[in-house]
Formats: sequence, structure tokens, C-alpha cells
Amino acid sequence: MENSEDGKRYIIWFLWKQNKSGSEILYEMEKVYGSKCPGKSMVYKWIDRFNDGHSTVDDNPRPGLPKTCSNQENIKIISNILDKDRRVTLLQLEEELEMSKSILDKILTEQLGMSRVLSRWVPKLLSESQRIERVRVCRQLLRISKKEPRFFDRLVTGDETWLHFY
Repeated sequence: MENSEDGKRYIIWFLWKQNKSGSEILYEMEKVYGSKCPGKSMVYKWIDRFNDGHSTVDDNPRPGLPKTCSNQENIKIISNILDKDRRVTLLQLEEELEMSKSILDKILTEQLGMSRVLSRWVPKLLSESQRIERVRVCRQLLRISKKEPRFFDRLVTGDETWLHFY
């Protein structure tokens, strides 16, 4: 904790509570942290905050973009868009959702496990519903093959697409 930003702020607060001056606090911290010591302006900023009655070492929330766009709500929205149209581009998603390409790419690849294949977003791994459907289809094919022994002789497959021909 002592190397984290919060840890350094606690040290500033602790030394401030001992009525140390800004230069004394900075000197003490430089002895411990050396080149990783917070700068003079940062130390004095926190001393001013504590003098103004700021009682925590937490930074104030900043206006602007939220801390992260990759929350569960946005992940669900993107997933729903992809369920409707797998050919949607990053640019289209960027315009529609007003998110950066890097955030969208991170959500698509890391959160949703998708990859871009021939201009379509496809799952890297099968979803639970896809696994269930594949098992159902395989069982159905096995039942048919037991009734018709030459069934698989008439089955043509290619590129994950199954076609029957008669």
C-alpha cells in the first residue's frame, strides 16, 4: 500500500497531522521514496486539501467520460447488436454507441470472446445455447442414421455448413 498513490497520500496526511510543514513532508518522503516520491506540487496540493477540511485521501471524481465503458450494460448492448447483425463494423458500433474503437475492440475480444473472421464477428468459443443446439442436431442425425444406414453417404459438409442433397 505504501507505494500506491493512496498510500503516499496517507503518509502526507499522517505527517500533516503531526504539524509538519510542506517542505518537511517533502523531505521525509524523498528520504523514503527517492525518485518515486510525489512531486512538490502534489504534496502541497494535498496539504491544501487537508487544510481546507478534506478528510479522506480519495481523489475527487472527475467530470467527463466514466471510468470504464466496459460495464455489463454496454457489454449486453453490444451483444444484442451482434446477435442481430454479425457484419457490423467497429466504425458503425463507434458511431452508434459513442465509444472509442479501442474500448469496443476490448469488449468484443476480451469480454465477449469474439474475433473478426471474413468481415463477421464470430464467437471464439461456443455459447451455452450453441452447444445445446449442436448436441440436439447431432442426436437427431444419429437417430436418422440408425433408421437409414446410408444417410451419411448423402450428407455433404463444408465450412461448417451442412447440406442435404437428394
